[in-house]
Amino acid sequence: MKEIEHIDVRALKALEDMGVDVQPTSHTLSIIQDKLAQKVHFQAAGVPLGDFVAVDDDLQLAAAVADFGFPLMLKSRRMAYDGGGTPFP
Repeated sequence: MKEIEHIDVRALKALEDMGVDVQPTSHTLSIIQDKLAQKVHFQAAGVPLGDFVAVDDDLQLAAAVADFGFPLMLKSRRMAYDGGGTPFP
């Protein structure tokens, strides 16, 4: 069985609203689908994590580089394979 998280969460929510037991829940999948939301969720739960920061534009990327130095990992928040981050530079 292959696990895939790229599922229409709205469709799962509609099923839940009809009384269908969906596991994992649409809420859980919505967190998993957004890698930043997942990190924030884990951090709030006390899970030990490496340092991370949101990067939405070039200015934030420059700030992250200044804070973390090189090398660093720049990952897509959505629709990306977990093992497919991009080393930078």
